[in-house]
Amino acid sequence: MVVYEVNLRIKDEIYSAFMNWLEYHANEMLNFKGFKNFKILHDTDNQYGLHNVTVVYDVSTMDNLNTYLNHHSAAMRDDGISKFGNKFSASRRILVSSDALCSERATI
Repeated sequence: MVVYEVNLRIKDEIYSAFMNWLEYHANEMLNFKGFKNFKILHDTDNQYGLHNVTVVYDVSTMDNLNTYLNHHSAAMRDDGISKFGNKFSASRRILVSSDALCSERATI
């Protein structure tokens, strides 16, 4: 299993509207091959008028994630930017389970 994590910093002024959009956006992500489910996690420490939110997607394989990143991610990112501009920021990381790493090594 692969975890695709998106860490967001959202300004207070758009937080409510952004969270409504994010729920829709995260559900849209499940239409991409291999995207199984998601969780939206909220940091309880909001400082400087910013809310920290993390979206965690479970993706079946690295190939599925790479297909998304190479062919679909730009359009999905642009949707948020067109709606909210620079009133939020996002960083991403990819985490792979030990089982997935062992299975990849076994096929090499």
